[in-house]
Amino acid sequence: MVYQRLTSLRSLERFLHQHPAVAQACGLTARIPSYRTFCRRFHTLEAPAWTAARQLIGTLARRHWLRWGLLVIDGSLLAAKGRPPRTKPQRRPATDPDASWGYSPTDGWVWGYRLHGIVTADRTTAPVAWRTTTATGHETTQVGPLLRQTPRWRGKRRGWLVGDGTYASQR
Repeated sequence: MVYQRLTSLRSLERFLHQHPAVAQACGLTARIPSYRTFCRRFHTLEAPAWTAARQLIGTLARRHWLRWGLLVIDGSLLAAKGRPPRTKPQRRPATDPDASWGYSPTDGWVWGYRLHGIVTADRTTAPVAWRTTTATGHETTQVGPLLRQTPRWRGKRRGWLVGDGTYASQR
């Protein structure tokens, strides 16, 4: 079996143009959409993907494969593809205009995004809530939105939420 590493929607669009049999197997029979159409359609897939994820999490919880006794929260920097902006000696725009600079003690300065997530850590490890922000987004600002995004089990959110030292602020 051959695996193709597709790192972006642009690479997916190019791959489908180069491999019409794969495009046809994906249901793209008439014409392969443009890059802009791909971006627009993948953006609209966010809500159905969340619905499917919530159904899967609910099924796993009903079968007692997930336990809500211990939840862990953390954030991680993700480097953006392409080149970062440069201001000196000549100004050059970034390849990804939505990304920003962020600092991590382990990674240093990174041009990209920050992935925030909550996972179960009791019996089975599974993601239950996640968000992506620019790299400048501080982890403490995402606790509230992530907790609201966490599914309720039998009408309440229960258990312990554990995070690293970044979450020990007064916010």
